[in-house]
Amino acid sequence: MIDAPTVRQQLIAGWGVFPHGDAYVYTPRSLPDLQQFIQSRPANRKILAFGSSRSYGDAGFCSNEYALSMRGLSLVHQFDKTTGTIVVEAGITLEEIIAVALPHGWFLPVTPGTRFPTLGGCLAADVHGKNHHQAGTISNYIDWFDIVLADGTPRHCSRTENADLFCATAGGMGLTGVVYRIQLRLVPVETSFITAEYYRTANLSETMAVLAANDQEWNFTVAWVDCIANGKKIGRSEVSLGRHALLSELPQSLRAHPLQIDEKPPFTFPFQPPFSLVNNFTGELFNTAFYYKSGPSKKHRKVVPYNSFFYPLDIMHHWNRVYGPQGLVQYQILVPFADCEAVIAEVLRHCIKRKHPSTLAVLKRCGEAAGLLSFPKPGWLMAMDFPVTAGLFETLDDLDKIVLAAGGREYLAKDVRMKPETFRAMYPELPEWQAIKRKYDPDAIFCSDQAKRLQLL
Repeated sequence: MIDAPTVRQQLIAGWGVFPHGDAYVYTPRSLPDLQQFIQSRPANRKILAFGSSRSYGDAGFCSNEYALSMRGLSLVHQFDKTTGTIVVEAGITLEEIIAVALPHGWFLPVTPGTRFPTLGGCLAADVHGKNHHQAGTISNYIDWFDIVLADGTPRHCSRTENADLFCATAGGMGLTGVVYRIQLRLVPVETSFITAEYYRTANLSETMAVLAANDQEWNFTVAWVDCIANGKKIGRSEVSLGRHALLSELPQSLRAHPLQIDEKPPFTFPFQPPFSLVNNFTGELFNTAFYYKSGPSKKHRKVVPYNSFFYPLDIMHHWNRVYGPQGLVQYQILVPFADCEAVIAEVLRHCIKRKHPSTLAVLKRCGEAAGLLSFPKPGWLMAMDFPVTAGLFETLDDLDKIVLAAGGREYLAKDVRMKPETFRAMYPELPEWQAIKRKYDPDAIFCSDQAKRLQLL
């Protein structure tokens, strides 16, 4: 049996702070430890594994149930410096993988906008990055993983062995079992820097045109959208294009140490204010300053550290505190290419009309889909952050109708308020996923508050 004092009651929340719930947290330190916990739990209790709590909503915890903190399983088991394959435990963070691999000329094949999630969490959300239009999601680079099922037995999964479980786990939000070991294929790089090109666009049409024209030449493409600008300026953006810099592209001063780790210590937002510091006034100031931050030129190119290109918000620890105790919601949607500009413009205008413009938003193009519940598919992705305020959820319900009518969908890793019927309409693959879930977890041992809300099980 599990030693009772090792289980502690803890308040758990996602990165958005809203919502949160109490859970009974246990930290396994080995595979036998993990198996013993699952096998010895009371028969009526649910379990969910969590990592760094970087998903936004209620996907990362199950209130008043057991939570497995995977940060106790974060070792590197094997790293082949010739092929770039690395075998790690699921609780390792992306930052920790970079620290091991980058000095030897290898980098993450796909990375979200923060380096702090665990690899297991990235698989559960099947994360995408600025290169989805070329590279797809993280699961494309996972050769295999080992998972512990609801009865405590381990199972090896790849695209040829237990392939159904592999496909259901990628993007399955931790609901198929507890992944504890993963083999990931990294990509070779000559330097730790990014050759980046920046465009300042006048409106949504120009923003989308620049992104579409450059997604073959550039590996990484994204636009930071000013969602407060209206009228003829709606959708104006700073577009960032990038690729891993070659040694020959570095300034002479950087060539002596081309694979250096960017270790500049981040700032820390020191406290949570009693109210949100993010509102329409501060949002307008921020977006205007960001839009003009590169000066008068509408286009420029430079070599930048990987952190500033991939992880601009990581410069400040706990930046989510600026949203106050009510927290924030990220609304991340995917709209198919057909009529995409009109749909995204309608989304932006509706937010402005309802006085809920996003204060931080990105736009990019996506390529082919992956797992059954993986979010991206061919189309345009827009992610928008909102402080939680009165009337916001009603506005987002309206946006759901716009997105659904266009054949789009919302991302589970960021969802906090979608209705079950909306989710079922957005994800027609759900019945196939549920059949696999029942096959490997017939009693729905693995559960989350999100799974209950969306009636996934």
